[in-house]
Amino acid sequence: MKKFAFLYLMLLPIIIFGQQTDAKSFYNKPLTLQFKAGAIHMTIYTDSTLYWKNPSKGTEGKEQSKTIHVDKHTIMTAWQEADKTFVNLLSDFKTRKVSGMVYRPDGKFYPIEGRIEIGN
Repeated sequence: MKKFAFLYLMLLPIIIFGQQTDAKSFYNKPLTLQFKAGAIHMTIYTDSTLYWKNPSKGTEGKEQSKTIHVDKHTIMTAWQEADKTFVNLLSDFKTRKVSGMVYRPDGKFYPIEGRIEIGN
């Protein structure tokens, strides 16, 4: 039993820190962006296409997007939704944090911050 516990303690850092954190490794995987106002389900297909869904509002869209790779773990993605809302997100897959701005067609804008979860 002591050997098992020792092995577990030795492998735990590898399990935790060995998790995939490269931004591209999250492409084509369902993500949930948890914000104070609620959750957004998202799948990033490529640097130029993504899908999002807001279950609380019943809205969704497959959007053309633009993506900048800030570093290996971080991307900045922007897109315009059908109602002319413009969204810009900075996603850090190493820390699992997301932040950005939402610009409404009426000229109002607001910051958003949350966390990235794998799966919907």
